[in-house]
Amino acid sequence: MLKKSIIAAAALAASLVLFQSPSYAYGKDDPNGHWGVDGAVVTDGSILMGVNRYAPNYEVGLAFGGKFNNSSTARTSLFSVPVFVGLRSFLAEHTALGYGVNGGVAFGRSAGAKVNSNYTVAPYVSLEQYLTEHVMLRFWLNPYQYEYDKKDGVSTSTNSIFSAGGFGVTYLF
Repeated sequence: MLKKSIIAAAALAASLVLFQSPSYAYGKDDPNGHWGVDGAVVTDGSILMGVNRYAPNYEVGLAFGGKFNNSSTARTSLFSVPVFVGLRSFLAEHTALGYGVNGGVAFGRSAGAKVNSNYTVAPYVSLEQYLTEHVMLRFWLNPYQYEYDKKDGVSTSTNSIFSAGGFGVTYLF
């Protein structure tokens, strides 16, 4: 179900990019950059809301989010606080490539188990498309991710390849 939603969102985003009106969009000639508020969906099922700063050559952001499942057998109420910091290079007038490091912490319950400690660290690559003066689409992918997780006193460390990514829409001020 989630993968179908992400595919539908990607198709919608692609159609918006194809029919955009770039004459009103910010781009590489904007010297000051902008603050933005965004909403995003992550491949693990989390929904995020955040505050980001996008300048011509760097980007930084802080978000809050989580995922919830009230199943009687494996309840999940996991809250997360991710951050990212990276550089940007414009590929075209209104299209940027972002790359940097993201990470985050999570707490709550996952699949019925209490999360004692959880953090992730990963490099990211993103494609960012300005649609209008105030709207930007962002797709990102973590080519590698390290995760430490301690649930109910049991610790695990996981190294993943191409296991995380997401899609977000940012309103720029």
